[in-house]
Amino acid sequence: MGNIVGTIINISDYLKPEKISICIDVDSNRKNIFNLEENRIYIIPDYQREIRWQKENLIELMMDLKSGHKFIGNIILSKSNDEYYIIDGQQRTTIMLMLITYIRYKFGNQLDISDTCKLINKSFKGLEKLFENNFDFTIVKKSEIIKTDYYNQLNQYIDLWECIEETNIIYDQDNAESLYKNIMKSEINIIINREDSLGTSIDYFLDTNLKGVKLDSEDIFKCYLFSKDTSNRIRESWKTLKKYSFILEKHAIKYTLMNVLYQYIACDLYKNGKFRNYKFKEDFTLSEFEEDSKYYKGEHLIKVINDKNYMQKSMNTINDYLKIICDIACNDDQTEMFKNNFSNIDDQERKVIFKLIKNIIKDPNLVPKVTLMKYIVESIVLGNKSKDECRRIYAVFFFTTFFNTFESKKERNTVYNLMKNDDWEGALINQIKKYFSNTNLTKANAALQYKYTLDNDDLDERYRCKALASLYNYFEIKNEKICVKDVSQLYKFLNDYNGIVI
Repeated sequence: MGNIVGTIINISDYLKPEKISICIDVDSNRKNIFNLEENRIYIIPDYQREIRWQKENLIELMMDLKSGHKFIGNIILSKSNDEYYIIDGQQRTTIMLMLITYIRYKFGNQLDISDTCKLINKSFKGLEKLFENNFDFTIVKKSEIIKTDYYNQLNQYIDLWECIEETNIIYDQDNAESLYKNIMKSEINIIINREDSLGTSIDYFLDTNLKGVKLDSEDIFKCYLFSKDTSNRIRESWKTLKKYSFILEKHAIKYTLMNVLYQYIACDLYKNGKFRNYKFKEDFTLSEFEEDSKYYKGEHLIKVINDKNYMQKSMNTINDYLKIICDIACNDDQTEMFKNNFSNIDDQERKVIFKLIKNIIKDPNLVPKVTLMKYIVESIVLGNKSKDECRRIYAVFFFTTFFNTFESKKERNTVYNLMKNDDWEGALINQIKKYFSNTNLTKANAALQYKYTLDNDDLDERYRCKALASLYNYFEIKNEKICVKDVSQLYKFLNDYNGIVI
């Protein structure tokens, strides 16, 4: 801890670009403990969480500052040459700079507003240009800014900027001057880590934030992931993951990035004998551990794996999977990408497969989606895309339809255990046989249930019931495989506009 130093300073010293010598009293003498260098640059690292401040937080801060200067809290920095990485306090730093920028923009001709240090956000590099141009999109092209916004933060920053004006707290020169002076007089407890180490900086970030406002599971996962990355490969893969995640969210697909990561790792990590017996929760912390293990219950899985090559390979595979999923989710019919992935299947059957996959994607039940992931990864991403491999989707569709109809979320471990079988397709078929023997659902009452739900307002239920009806009419178990009896008739049924189209 010898490289950690700190004391209380005001915002003026923190944000002005002049060189500032930070001193403390030691035995009646003034001792310099560190310098904030001239023209320093503050950097928000890419492992930091996205902007989380809401309008309510900003209004509350502005009202507080209207009444006088305040203690703003801790700011933790990691120094590298003239660059200062913000380990903790990036949200407050950003908001303070935004307020000063707004006051300069509106009243700079009447008031003496100091220059401020440059702020660079590694996950949103266009933010610097927005600050320089006062969020004026007649000067900066919004399309160019969006290209730099890897984690979809732009709208939140725009909302905060507009909130400053809408609140009417800074409505004239006198109010602006008063608020500005209170900002600059406000104090922070500044702490500097003089050890130039990515891993150490991320550790400080996690230690600080895990003890305060809780980071969510994605924030923590990203931090541990980036701490293993000395290059930009993992970071670039993460940006791609986020891009696909936003696409699914835009199309109202209930399948978050954390859901995808959990399902993949849960069904892949068991292949490594070293980690086969480790069990972890959805927040990626260990729920159980071996007696002779050096890891404790609650340890984060990324720390346990401690293998950046495995994580890089996993993220590449997940990105390939999400690329296929997003292509299907965003389109009503097969695209060239889909045709290329299923080129060994004739066109009509390929259209049926497209419909079946899309049905699984659209269903809100998360648990059986792991079977779809297993299928696409094993048969398409890593497989040879043969007819037999492509037709594994029939077992996946059959199983997910039964699971969504008869099982509850409590049976999730059953699904994940099935996916850990080397012959996972055979395991699904055996489970399907159990469903048949354990239910009284017949072809006749399945058809009645489908007919009854045609007028049901619950769209998810209507999808499921139609899928269930399709099983009894158009699928069969033959030679230990799930097969389609008549592809053309199944396709016609799936596109039946008198009912609901799958």
